[in-house]
Amino acid sequence: SVVYRMLPKKDKQLDLQPEKNDFQQVRSLGEGGVEVTVKRARHADLLKAKGHSGGLAFEYKKANVMIDSDDPLVQRLAKGATQGSRNVFDMAHRLRHFVSHYVRVKNLEVGFATASEVARSREGDCSEHAVLLAAMGRAAGLPSRVVAGLVYVPELAGKKNVMGYHLWTQFHLRGRWVDFDAALGESECAPTRICLMTSSLEDSSLTELGLALLDYIGQVEIKVTKVE
Repeated sequence: SVVYRMLPKKDKQLDLQPEKNDFQQVRSLGEGGVEVTVKRARHADLLKAKGHSGGLAFEYKKANVMIDSDDPLVQRLAKGATQGSRNVFDMAHRLRHFVSHYVRVKNLEVGFATASEVARSREGDCSEHAVLLAAMGRAAGLPSRVVAGLVYVPELAGKKNVMGYHLWTQFHLRGRWVDFDAALGESECAPTRICLMTSSLEDSSLTELGLALLDYIGQVEIKVTKVE
């Protein structure tokens, strides 16, 4: 686990609060700041859980404009990637592993493509990885959503040890939303990321998520206070 202290810069305020979930706890601090504790989701432990996705909103299971899981190619890729899966966590890992290697050209030149477009072009950045993985999950029967947040990177734009804007995917497994990151190649994700917003992308766009986070990055200071 990692504990982060997030404080607004001078004359700023945290308009966007990190989201609480099973693996991310948020506690308010003085001066408008928050303390965020992020824990690694250990799949071996979660396999023993008895939760299910029965009462989950349908928006996380059905196709939409961006996560077009009803596309024939997306469905074919999902079927091939999950063949032989032993359980839902193994299925989610196989999907993540497939997308990580299937997107061959890693670049920032694609402007928020749909899952079916990524399935055909096989290129893009973290957002393209996230929507394709989410769509393939839904095609395979796993409820999904995308996560917009911050992730630790050793170096970015000449600066070292920074938290950069990032998108990844969550699957609803055994009653919990669990992170899977195709762009960074992680299935049992390290707690080096902070979830700020989640979306089924039914009523919001990737552009809206991106603009909200760009404003956020300029108004907050983040410090790591504990690593376990």
